Amino acid sequence: MLRYCTPNGSLSLDPDGADGGLQGEEQFAKNIGLVYIAIGFVTIPICCFVLSVFCRRPLIKHSCYKLMAFTTALDVVNLANGTLLPGFLSNQNVHHCNSGIVVSYLTQYVFSFWMMYCCASEILALNRMLEFANKNLANLLFEGRWVYFWFVVSFAYAV
Repeated sequence: MLRYCTPNGSLSLDPDGADGGLQGEEQFAKNIGLVYIAIGFVTIPICCFVLSVFCRRPLIKHSCYKLMAFTTALDVVNLANGTLLPGFLSNQNVHHCNSGIVVSYLTQYVFSFWMMYCCASEILALNRMLEFANKNLANLLFEGRWVYFWFVVSFAYAV
């Protein structure tokens, strides 16, 4: 039996599942799920607008805007993963006790995008720091097609 699960597959507040589970709390979980979905529907369009600004013609020529667009695209995915996905799962009463394998795969998917986002943010920070500290090194590492190498590094880190 999984921790925080009862023998009948419901959630429990007790690590051993001895308290009988959280019966009758499904409506509360659905309400919380709706709050998550509402937050997603507010924040994702805002982030998409920011992404559209970064992708405009005069800006996207610069490597820093390519990195910011990549980071913002990952931010949109992470917002969906952090709001819409959990909201939907809460509304459908899906949790590790009754759908363990599905939750495990979704967790791996969400975590890999989170790791890719973290790596992309660090790469963007490196780019911005080098622009001020050593412009020649920044040009060497990020100018031209080299910026796409860093996208691959971010993806490889997540894998």
